[in-house]
Amino acid sequence: MPNSVIALAEAPASRWTAVCTIALGTFVMVTSEFLPVGLLGSIARDLGASEGRTGLLLSVPGLVAAISAPAFAICASRLDRRMVLSGLTLSIALSDLAVAHSPYLWMALAGRVLLGLALGGVWTFAAAIGRRLVRQHDGDRAAAIIVAGISIGTVLGVPLGTLAGNLVGWRAAFDCVGLLALIAFAAQAAIIPPLEASERLDVKAMAAVLHVPAIRTGFLATAFVVAGHFSAYAYLGPFLTARGISGPAMAWLLAGYGLAGLVGVWLGTWASSASPRWALSGVILVIGLAIAIALLARLHPVLSGAAILAWGAAFGALPLCLQLWTLRAAPQSFEASSALTNTVFQSSVALGALIGGLIVDHAGVGRAWMIGSTLALTGALVASCKPQRR
Repeated sequence: MPNSVIALAEAPASRWTAVCTIALGTFVMVTSEFLPVGLLGSIARDLGASEGRTGLLLSVPGLVAAISAPAFAICASRLDRRMVLSGLTLSIALSDLAVAHSPYLWMALAGRVLLGLALGGVWTFAAAIGRRLVRQHDGDRAAAIIVAGISIGTVLGVPLGTLAGNLVGWRAAFDCVGLLALIAFAAQAAIIPPLEASERLDVKAMAAVLHVPAIRTGFLATAFVVAGHFSAYAYLGPFLTARGISGPAMAWLLAGYGLAGLVGVWLGTWASSASPRWALSGVILVIGLAIAIALLARLHPVLSGAAILAWGAAFGALPLCLQLWTLRAAPQSFEASSALTNTVFQSSVALGALIGGLIVDHAGVGRAWMIGSTLALTGALVASCKPQRR
């Protein structure tokens, strides 16, 4: 065992500090991915594009990550994990800075391609690395902390971006997140010890994961709910604006969405420890119902706002519930299942944002939200079905 790993095992503070640097990286990664949601209108106006086309800023990283994650996991399976993870975090910083200084939409999309490449790798390796940094009986807690960074970024990225965009503009918001990514990169490079690859990934190992019935069920449910979520969520800003909620009021509502998501992270951890299946199906059901209620409660802004807060809590719990589901289903193939989870999740992000953009441009935001709710409710039905045993 390398001396750095031995020293880390003997120093609990350093051990958990290293885990926290990874959690910071996952938070920055997901914040970067979803940052355009609350800034979509201002980005579209500045770059001279429609809101539907500007929604490609969400679709492109997801599509790239879906394609690159398995390939990246196989190609990088023998490399030092610290080098891989810190390099990916640096790529996130470069992507944000490229978008912040892009005068045209196509240049911003090129920067988002770089983010997509990083997404595929971080989703694959981050939680698995965290488990290796701590003692075996603390592995689940370390993975939960790192995945919580994903969940927190999912629900806080939009309100933080919207607030920063209202105060200093969307370009400065991307600059700020890029700077935070550089801080995470420096911390990871300095604190995480060298880690040799522990799981040799190849096409056969990836395919073996898909033979687990619970994995297939979880992936199918995830595809439905994530596509449905982003069919609506990618255009949350235009939806609220059409109902007279803009400026500071929108920022406060999105902040509430983010805070509700933090509560959801805690609830998801507790529920998944009791029953991963019912935890996952429950949060998916809440997402589908919340989208429908927010859409139908046009004349009741309080009810609509409450539904959006419930939506935030449920989606905050979703990444954590999904990762714990896959960990329970295939504990010996966590990196392989994480890579495929990323493929399913990110391709569904891309598909949902693309579907939503097409519907928004041709039929309006309301119709996109109807489709989103239907897809999410279908995902809840799939997740509630008990997988057959192998």
